[in-house]
Amino acid sequence: MHPLVDFLTMSHTYHNTFGETRSRGRMAWRLPGVRAVCAVLLLSVLLGGCVATSVSVAPPQDLPLADLLSLYAKRTEGLARFKGILKVALRSQQTRYPTVHATWQVQNGETTLRGFDLLGRSLFQLIASPSAVSFLPAQGTPIHWNPTEPPPDPLPWLPRGFLDWINQVNRIGMPDLDDAIHLRLKHEEVLRLSVTHEDGTQTLHQIERGHFYITKVERFDAAGRLQSTVTFDDYRTVGATQPLGEVAFPFLIKGTTDAGAATLTFQNVTRLEDTIIK
Repeated sequence: MHPLVDFLTMSHTYHNTFGETRSRGRMAWRLPGVRAVCAVLLLSVLLGGCVATSVSVAPPQDLPLADLLSLYAKRTEGLARFKGILKVALRSQQTRYPTVHATWQVQNGETTLRGFDLLGRSLFQLIASPSAVSFLPAQGTPIHWNPTEPPPDPLPWLPRGFLDWINQVNRIGMPDLDDAIHLRLKHEEVLRLSVTHEDGTQTLHQIERGHFYITKVERFDAAGRLQSTVTFDDYRTVGATQPLGEVAFPFLIKGTTDAGAATLTFQNVTRLEDTIIK
């Protein structure tokens, strides 16, 4: 079974050391006929398995800062645990990588990103948590580092700044207020929320005034230099209506830094709570 199809049903097993669990079907997968069947199954899942619906346009409106932050707290809670399949197009200053298929899962504060080639063969696995990050390539030496420190450079496959993009995706651009010391909200054609952090860095969140979705996040260092930009587009509602309620997720996310860029095109997003409910 193609790992992306297997991922959607949550029936796969794997080792965190990136040693793929071998099964009896491993040899069968190598047969061209089996691969063709799995490819057709994968395509049907990608095209028909996503039940997310596009968000309708809403008229502009205003919201006080306290109410806006309360709304974002509820939305963050609604997407605390989710899984998705996507295409990742990566580009660095040195190399333009081809688009790879990937799975993305967030659970218990840990994010796991797995990259595959078109035949479903593993390319890399990235496991990120608040206390540790591991990059496990299919070929080569595993790399481990503390997320409070800069990652090794160059990091295979992933351009510098990718960890910040992961955090932004998991929060769908909503502000992190854990170390915030100053907030300012401007009511313009779009809302602009600036957050100053304890270390002097700043994030600027651009917000559309219909549903109050984040459309762009810019991060600046303590000297005011732009470090990264992430844009969010193609919001769709995901999740069961009861008991958690629907939450909108951006299916197109683009990130840029001075070292490279990434385009994440999600094809399916499912909250893990909804799989339990069903």
